[in-house]
Amino acid sequence: MYEGGSQGTSCWRQFYDWWRQVPLHTKSLFWCINILYLASSLLIYLPYELAMFPYFVCEYQIWRMITGPIVFFDFFTLCLGIFLYMPLASKKERELGTVRYTLLFFINSILVSSILVSMAMLFSTVFGLQSLRGIYMLGTLPYYMIELVSDCHRDPELPRNFLGCIQLRAKYVPWVILVIFSFISQGLISFNMIAGITVGYLHCKGWLRKLYIRGSTAQQLEASILFYAPAKASNFAKVQDEDSFDDDHVDYLQRLDYPTHNTDESEMINNIENMESDSFEDSGERFFPEPRDDRGIEMAPRT
Repeated sequence: MYEGGSQGTSCWRQFYDWWRQVPLHTKSLFWCINILYLASSLLIYLPYELAMFPYFVCEYQIWRMITGPIVFFDFFTLCLGIFLYMPLASKKERELGTVRYTLLFFINSILVSSILVSMAMLFSTVFGLQSLRGIYMLGTLPYYMIELVSDCHRDPELPRNFLGCIQLRAKYVPWVILVIFSFISQGLISFNMIAGITVGYLHCKGWLRKLYIRGSTAQQLEASILFYAPAKASNFAKVQDEDSFDDDHVDYLQRLDYPTHNTDESEMINNIENMESDSFEDSGERFFPEPRDDRGIEMAPRT
C-alpha cells in the first residue's frame, strides 16, 4: 500500500512540475477551451456562435476564423485535441517565445480556416450545398498536425517509435496518423488533419517566412503596453535570440534551430572507414609496440 501511494504521489508530482512549465499562451488556450466547453452545457447556442463553419464564414462572420480553435462539441475530440496538441505547443512556444508564438497561432488560424473554407466550397460545387455545412474546424486538431509536421521535419530521416512497436521515418508519421484517423473516424477529422498538414508544410518549405516577425520586433512588443502585464507572469516565454528570424536567406528549420542531417551517404561511409582504420592503427600500436633496446631506442622493425 505504501509503495502504491508513493508511486501515485510521484506521478502527481511529475504532472504538477510539467504543468508549471507550460507556457502562458498554451495554458491560456487550455483554460479557454475547457471554460467554453463547460459553459456550453448552460448556453447551448454559444459554441455554434463561435465555431468555424465555412458556411457562416462565407456569410462574413469572420470572427469564426479566430475563435474556431477553442470550440469542441464532444468530450472525445476535446480530450484528443488537448492531449495531442499541448506537449508540442509548449515545446514550440518555449523556442519561439510567447509573443511570436501567439501571433503565429493567429496566422495559422486564418490559414487553416481558409483551407477548410476552400475545401467546403469545392465539395459544395461537386456534391451540393449540404456538404458545405458538413465541414467545420475541430478545435486544436489541425494545429496539432501543424506542430507535428514541424517537429518531424527537424530530422525527417530519423526513425521514430510509432505505437510502441513500429519504426517509421519521421517524415512519414503525419501521413500515417492521417490514414489511421481516416479509417477509425468520420471524414471530418481527415479534413481538419489535411488542412493542418498543408499549413505545416507551407511553414517547413519556408513559403510563409514573410509573415514571421523579427526577434527585435518581438522584444519591443514584450516591452509594450499590450504585453506588459502578461510579460510579468512566471510562465511567460521571452524571446531568447533576437536575430533568429532576421536572416531572410536562412531556411525556416534553421531559424528555429532545428538540426538537419542531410549528409551524403558516401561521405558518411568514408568517415566511418577512416574512424575504423584510425582505431585499428591505435590498437596495433598499443598491443604490438615497436621493439626497443635497453636505452629506449627503437630497433629495426620486425619482418
